[in-house]
Amino acid sequence: MSSPRASEHVQRTYTESQTRLASELNRRKLNPDLEHGIERPGEKSKDGHQKGFYPDLWFPQLLVVEVDGEGHDFDSDPQRDKWLVENGHAKKVLHLEKDFVLRHTGEAATRVQDALDEIAGKPVPKVNPEYEKMLPKMPKEEYEALKASIQSDGQHYSIVINNDWVILDGHHRYQACRELGLSPRYEFKSFTDGLLEKRFVIISNLKRRHLEAWQRFQLGKMLVPIYEAEALERERSGRRVDPVQPVGQGPVQGRTLERVGREVGLSDETLRQAIYVDQRATPEQVKKIETGDSSIKNTYLTLSREEKLEREKDRIKTLPPLEGIFEVVVVDPPWPYGGMYDPTNHRVGTPYPEMSLDEIKAMSLPLAETAVVWLWTTNYFMRDAYEVLEYWGLEPKTILTWVKDKMGVGEWLRGQTEHCILAVRGKPMVNLTNQTTALLAKTRGHSVKPDEFYDLVNSLCVGRKVDIFGRKSRDGWVVHGITSETP
Repeated sequence: MSSPRASEHVQRTYTESQTRLASELNRRKLNPDLEHGIERPGEKSKDGHQKGFYPDLWFPQLLVVEVDGEGHDFDSDPQRDKWLVENGHAKKVLHLEKDFVLRHTGEAATRVQDALDEIAGKPVPKVNPEYEKMLPKMPKEEYEALKASIQSDGQHYSIVINNDWVILDGHHRYQACRELGLSPRYEFKSFTDGLLEKRFVIISNLKRRHLEAWQRFQLGKMLVPIYEAEALERERSGRRVDPVQPVGQGPVQGRTLERVGREVGLSDETLRQAIYVDQRATPEQVKKIETGDSSIKNTYLTLSREEKLEREKDRIKTLPPLEGIFEVVVVDPPWPYGGMYDPTNHRVGTPYPEMSLDEIKAMSLPLAETAVVWLWTTNYFMRDAYEVLEYWGLEPKTILTWVKDKMGVGEWLRGQTEHCILAVRGKPMVNLTNQTTALLAKTRGHSVKPDEFYDLVNSLCVGRKVDIFGRKSRDGWVVHGITSETP
């Protein structure tokens, strides 16, 4: 049982809502009569008193308006509503929640007006639930700006309705007019079938609303069945049929892609990325796009990278083992950058599967008794590289630094160098002439080492050579990694 104070609060809130609604209706010249009650003969309450009905607002013989509240006799009662109509006290009973009236008095008054129009046989605009669901809800700030514009300057664009009074364009304008107590201006449109009407609804919103790329894409997906129907009709009539491929159900190509992109205002590339994301993204990733925490492009880059990594993992499992031993070994391991990949600014990240430090240490190099090992590393993993060489039982001798022609990725400084530690096993022979610790060469591609490096190694080292994790085949070398070829 509620406390007296709580009951007083409910009663005060109820009275407030009743007063506000009556004031708004009076402003609109609806002039409701406040009634003291309607007795229901033959019905007694538990204490023996005659039961009565106390409406909030009563338009005699037409409409009874109740503002529902907690713990009071005016709560909704279907049997009583039926009795009111059957006994001629009203043609309709309208229930409104007190909180709704307090927050949206204008719309509550419009519902009363709509109910009176319905009783009088006047048509009332309706909202198609399918259309309402498929169209993005207008942000609150944007809606309030629209409402303020209508209030100060009037309704610039007509609300488009079909012959059944279903709103096709202007849902938010209609809502704003309702809340402001204004009579909307309408324009009627008719269509030969539902698909064409649906297309009009979509295109109208694309043209008038400020929608994000993902919202435009979602609307574009709904256009495809319409294009399919149009193509079928052209086929039946003997006209040329353009190929139609449903968005989100395979690669969209040619005229269909161009048409969808043109309608929704997206480039071919963005549309292709959106299709890819739509087919593969998790609900969490989609939510981030919808909230603006990510974008179609960034999500696409993340997903495509993950897919490429999985393909590489499967392919690496099929690589044949290396045969024989080598006097010269180049190793360019996929150092574990982990979660450092950031598609927003493209800083740090590998387009191939990474290995942990323990996995790199566990590699078994096919070394001859005397051998030269070239271990590629970056500034970030320099200390780890020496630890790996020690674990492999090799003796570091010097460092070759590749100075690139342009800067690359990095977290603290943009990298423009890579390092290759020269280490040995035993006492291998080398042909040292004018080779230095600086290698000036152009950048080729992600992790692709320059030809100048291999020329240096060929000039310095002798023996059978292998490039582990190499990116391209080359004469005189066994390449084992992204590609695996033996000359």
